[in-house]
Amino acid sequence: ELNGSDTVKEIRALGFEDTPIIAFTAIDDPNVHAEAIEAGCNEVLTKPLHPKKLLQKIERFLS
Repeated sequence: ELNGSDTVKEIRALGFEDTPIIAFTAIDDPNVHAEAIEAGCNEVLTKPLHPKKLLQKIERFLS
């Protein structure tokens, strides 16, 4: 069973280096966010989800 960071590393290892990945976490801790970025996530959002923030992040990747 993989955790989020391991899953992202596996996705990147499969050749999806350019695919944007946005992590969602319930833990609002800079260390957790840094771990996600180091694993290969492009962005980290903290739960509860704010749709406006998510849309801003997605729009950034689509532009």
